[in-house]
Amino acid sequence: MRMLKIDLAAAAAVLWATIAIAAAPTGVIKGATVYDGTGAVVGTIDSVTETAAVVSTGSTRVTLGFGSFAPSDKGPVIGMTRAQLEAAAANALAQGSADVKALLSVGAVVYGTDGAQAATVESFDEQNATLAVGTSKARLPLSAFSKGAMGLEIAMNAAELRAAVAAQTQQPAPATPPSQ
Repeated sequence: MRMLKIDLAAAAAVLWATIAIAAAPTGVIKGATVYDGTGAVVGTIDSVTETAAVVSTGSTRVTLGFGSFAPSDKGPVIGMTRAQLEAAAANALAQGSADVKALLSVGAVVYGTDGAQAATVESFDEQNATLAVGTSKARLPLSAFSKGAMGLEIAMNAAELRAAVAAQTQQPAPATPPSQ
């Protein structure tokens, strides 16, 4: 009986922590204006997930965890100006691109989000990579890749990539006009 009480208390603590983590800070809702510490507009919130919000500055979209926001009388505040946020996003994009290019090589394994091997790199240039996905080929922009825990990664699991490639290869060929 005592063990059951301990388990219930632990379960309640985990549930409370999950609720606390999942709750967006006050004012962090779709369409809300986001401000910097001086009260200047940084952007607006495009969308909200369980743990983060996507802020659009008009020229850049950045996903920020809930810990980045603080409430104010005007609305949610972050600790960066619009220019600082845009510069940080550009730097992160450049670093991600450099990380991907460092991992690219013919024969490199591409992993899915599930950690399973999704494909191998057959060739690449400055903008795209051609992958062997089973017996099929797929050409993806380098922006589709990121540096994952095991190496090159795409933002879908291995089965999703195979299904997407299979769906593309099953599309009927465009009709050719009859010759005259």
